[in-house]
Amino acid sequence: MERSQVASLWIGKRLSFLDLVCLKSFDDIGQRVTLFSYSPIENLPSYVTQADARSVYDPERILLQRVGNGFVRRSPALHSDIFRLHLLEKTNFIWTDTDAYALKPLTTTNGYLFGRVGSNILNGVLALPKDSNTLKKMLEFSANDNEFPPWWDQPTRRRHLEKNLPIQPEFFPWGTYGPRALQYFLGETGEAIHASRSDVLYPVKARHRDILLTRSEIEIPKRALSIHLYSTNLRAVIRRNFGGKIPEGCFLHRLCEKHGIDPNEAPL
Repeated sequence: MERSQVASLWIGKRLSFLDLVCLKSFDDIGQRVTLFSYSPIENLPSYVTQADARSVYDPERILLQRVGNGFVRRSPALHSDIFRLHLLEKTNFIWTDTDAYALKPLTTTNGYLFGRVGSNILNGVLALPKDSNTLKKMLEFSANDNEFPPWWDQPTRRRHLEKNLPIQPEFFPWGTYGPRALQYFLGETGEAIHASRSDVLYPVKARHRDILLTRSEIEIPKRALSIHLYSTNLRAVIRRNFGGKIPEGCFLHRLCEKHGIDPNEAPL
C-alpha cells in the first residue's frame, strides 16, 4: 500500500517561523500536514490539521533526550523518533519533520520513502511498509528500554557504564532510536536498497546549512522533493550570527515571503 498523506509531531507551546514556513509549503502544494500534539499549540495555523498524539503513542511521559555537558538540556527528539515508528505502524501517513520544506508532494514507492546523505540514512522524511521487518525491529528495540543498542560493541558499552550512566534511552547518544537505529536495521534487513539519493530529500547538506542565510539563490536539483532546514542547528546560527533575525533577501527570508510567513510574528 502506498502512502500519500503527511504528518508530524509538535511538542511545545508555540511554533516558530521555521516550522510555519515548512508546514505552509506542504499546504501550498496541496498536501496539508496533519500535526499531532499532546497539548494545545498557541499559534496553531489554519493550514494544518490538528490531531491528538495519544491516539498514536501514549506513554506515561514525554521521553526527553539528555544532551549537552552534564546532560543539563533535554530534547524531545527522542520521543519524536519513537513516535514516528508508531505512526507508520498505525496509520497511512508519511512522516515529515516540521523543518522539512516541501517542493513537491511526497509519495512512496512500494511503501518506502527515506533518504541517504553520503553513507548515512536519515529519518527526517520517513515511510516504511507496515509489514516492514525494519519497522518491526525498530519498534521492538524501542520497547526494550533497558538494553544497549545492538550495534554497540563491548568497549562502547563499557565506556557507557564507566560514566555511571543508566542503561536507558534518555542517556544514549542523540539519534540512537532515530537515524542510527534506522540505518542499522535497514542494513540488517536489506531494506536499505530503497533509500533515495541525497539530492531527493536532503539537497542541502547539514554542513552547508548556512547558505540558507547567506545566499539569495540556491541551486536545487529537479528531482528534489524537499529541503531539510536542520532547524536545531539553524536556530543556533541565526541567534549567534544574526541576533535572532534572518537577513532580508536571503534564501530563507524569500521562502517566508513566498508563503506569507512573518518571522517577527513567530520568533525562534
